Amino acid sequence: MKPLCEKYRPKRLADFAGLKPIRFMFERFAAAPYSSAWLLTGPAGTGKTTLAYAVAELIGGQLYHIASRSCDLAEVERVRDLTAAYPMFSPSPWHVIICDEADLMTKAAQNAFLSLLDSTEAPKDTVFIFTCNDVKGLEPRFLSRTRVLEFDLAPDAAEAVQFLTKVWKAETTAGVPDLDALFTACSSNLRDCLMKLEIKIAMHPPAEVQPKRGKWVTDWRGRTVWMLA
Repeated sequence: MKPLCEKYRPKRLADFAGLKPIRFMFERFAAAPYSSAWLLTGPAGTGKTTLAYAVAELIGGQLYHIASRSCDLAEVERVRDLTAAYPMFSPSPWHVIICDEADLMTKAAQNAFLSLLDSTEAPKDTVFIFTCNDVKGLEPRFLSRTRVLEFDLAPDAAEAVQFLTKVWKAETTAGVPDLDALFTACSSNLRDCLMKLEIKIAMHPPAEVQPKRGKWVTDWRGRTVWMLA
C-alpha cells in the first residue's frame, strides 16, 4: 500500500487544498519568472516544500534541492558555482534552488547567502525558494532579502476537509468519520491528517463487492453459495 501522503501529493498548483492567494500569485510568477528569493513559512504539513516543487516544475530549468539540516557554507558555495553555469540537459536558462528548513542552516551559510541574495550580486535567471516552520533562526538581514509568504490551512478548513473526504471515499467504503474534528485535532496539519487516515483506512478494508445479478443457493454439499443469474 502506497502511503497516502505520497499517493495524494499534489503535483500541480491547481491540485492543492486551500492556499488560493499564494497559488494564484505563483501561477502568475511562473508565467513570467524573474530572479528572486522566496521564504515559505508556516506550520508543518501545510504544503510548503510540495508547493515549491510545483512552482519549480512550472518554471522549468535545473532544480537543485538542499535537504533539511545540510545547508552549510560548502553547500552555498556549490549553489554559487551551479548558478554561474548554464543549466545542463535543459533548454531553459533557469535555476531553481529549494532549501528546506532554512532556519536550521549554519551561521556561515546564512552569511554567505546574504551576498548571494543581494540585488547587486544575485545570480542571473535563478529563483531561490526557502522553507521553514519559524523565522526565529533567521536574521533580519536575511529576511529582508526574501519575499516572505505565510502558510496556514486553518482558513481553508472546508476545502481541506473536502479533500480528506475525497481521499477517504476513494480508499474505503466504510462510513466517513468526523473529518472536521480530525482536521482541528491535527492543528490544520494536512500531512498529519493523511497519516491518521491511513491507519483508519487500514482498519476498514473495502467491503466485498457481490455480483449484481444472482442469488444465494444451497449446493449439493449443503454450502451456501452465490449463483450468477
